[in-house]
Amino acid sequence: NGSLVSDVDEYNEANDPDIELIGVGNSIQGINFKENASDTNGKGLYIRSGTENNINPIYYYRGAVENNNVYFANYCWKIVRTTETGGLKMIYNGAPTSGTCGSGIESQANSTIGNSAFNINYNDAKYVGYTYDNNGQETDSTIKGVIDTWYQTNILTNFDSFIEDTVYCNDREEASSSELAELNYSNDSIVYKSRVRYYLTGIPSLDCTNNADKYTKSSSIGNGKLQYPVGLLTMDEIWLAGRITSGTNNYLNNNSLWWSLSPDCFVDGDAVVWSVNHVGGFSSHKVTYSGPGARPVISLKPEYNTFEYGNGTVSNPYRFVETVPSS
Repeated sequence: NGSLVSDVDEYNEANDPDIELIGVGNSIQGINFKENASDTNGKGLYIRSGTENNINPIYYYRGAVENNNVYFANYCWKIVRTTETGGLKMIYNGAPTSGTCGSGIESQANSTIGNSAFNINYNDAKYVGYTYDNNGQETDSTIKGVIDTWYQTNILTNFDSFIEDTVYCNDREEASSSELAELNYSNDSIVYKSRVRYYLTGIPSLDCTNNADKYTKSSSIGNGKLQYPVGLLTMDEIWLAGRITSGTNNYLNNNSLWWSLSPDCFVDGDAVVWSVNHVGGFSSHKVTYSGPGARPVISLKPEYNTFEYGNGTVSNPYRFVETVPSS
């Protein structure tokens, strides 16, 4: 049997050096978040600082790890992190090929479900939203429609009972006037906190300040605006995993462009959202750009974080079935 949580317990008992409690800023144990993940700047399984005493601490994978692969619901996935309930948040990694979930550390080339614009229009700040107000009617973004349709087709009928309702953060908290000045933006610009963290503090966050930005099915844990418990990764989750600039050797790399869920800014009449570029770093694009791919993200319920088979490698991924089909 294998699971992220049980493996952490075993590693902690063995005092594995790859599993460290990360600190804050630059006074940290081996990780500088202003630099790419590497063998000397974070590679392995980590505990998020500030959650170590929680009932369910947040564990996350970082860097060129090779043991976070899962075969579930007829597709391959990469475990990104645990949730506040102990669930496993995973990102889509394509269909298996020849009974494996890839040929190396990085994500498979087929790890998007297709390319899509993030939203239908760009000339209002509301279009950075996963949903937005359209003349008093809450309307799905283009990318949400793509993700929901995929879930309805591939997960809903046979696998929905495995999936937990967790927060997908579309963080629209805005920069302060002093932060705008430090970033060299005028006061009439709208810049979101993700850019503040990336360029000013240098520290990613898993917090989601505003309830309106917490996309969930249930209104008891978020905004209740999801039809299905599926979303996208935030740029902060991608950042924790080790992506910063081009050339990062990282388990999320797939040599293509794909969307995050995180708004970047609304400047000069353009709504802009963060994406991941072809060579491992961050970029951002106007929301009507149709070049980036969509990578669905789901979270397995805590009771399903122990798998019956596999060791997490691409050739032997964690799974509930004995074998991975050849195609």
